[in-house]
Amino acid sequence: MKAKEAIALAVALGLIAWPRRSGPGVSYLGRSDLPRGVRNNNPGNIRVTSDRWVGQIPPSQATDPDFAQFRNYIFGVRAMIKLLNNYIAAGYNTVAKIINRYAPPSENDTSAYINFVIQQTGLNPNQQISSVPYLLIKAMATKENGYPKPERGDPPTWISLQQFNEAESIL
Repeated sequence: MKAKEAIALAVALGLIAWPRRSGPGVSYLGRSDLPRGVRNNNPGNIRVTSDRWVGQIPPSQATDPDFAQFRNYIFGVRAMIKLLNNYIAAGYNTVAKIINRYAPPSENDTSAYINFVIQQTGLNPNQQISSVPYLLIKAMATKENGYPKPERGDPPTWISLQQFNEAESIL
């Protein structure tokens, strides 16, 4: 096990405290006024599967039976980056391929999802990518959760560059 993975696991198990570089409000659990993905600390709306993510609340303790819940928001962002990096490694290495896998036509309007992401990022849907760009994660989180509402006290974006960098640093 790599040092980063060991630290992330120790944090997830509550053995050590994670530095709160994102400031107060790092966890949105229980905030019924927020979109489901955000209140689950899961801005990508990753479904519960047999896979366990670093920082994931065990399904037996979670309050959402369908979507993974995370102890804090950074772990949810981390899971999203990790999942998309896994897709890229498996050959889903364009925006179109990633979204077709992530939001399949059997469950989503995948074409509309791709068009939204392309519009938000300026990325070419068929250009090969070797790692997950921040703008892709940011756009997908917006598609999954809707636009933030400043009048409700939402942040300007569901995933800031700082949060992306924090999450990426614990991959």
